[in-house]
Amino acid sequence: MENILFIIKLLAAISGCCYVINIYKRTQQKHPVFHYDEHSTQNESDWRWRKPDNELGLKLEDDQYKSSLHIPLRLLGFEKGCIVAGYIFSVITLGMFVAMFFRNVM
Repeated sequence: MENILFIIKLLAAISGCCYVINIYKRTQQKHPVFHYDEHSTQNESDWRWRKPDNELGLKLEDDQYKSSLHIPLRLLGFEKGCIVAGYIFSVITLGMFVAMFFRNVM
């Protein structure tokens, strides 16, 4: 019986590692690393951000006294699921604390 439990735990650990590796590979394919200097053009001043190519999906705001580069937020389905699970956990925990408080008050 102990050997079966050990094998189940080992298989669960191996499948978890494979899942993490799969997420890593999908993220690398979906969001490849690029060199910003190769995909941008020089701006008027050296202190300003370089002008990105349109294909990158980056937004550049150049005012007289500031230069801002906005990078879009991209979440995978797994990350969205973790966020939702965190909110659910927070609501359950808050409900438990409220229930404990009102039980002790009354």
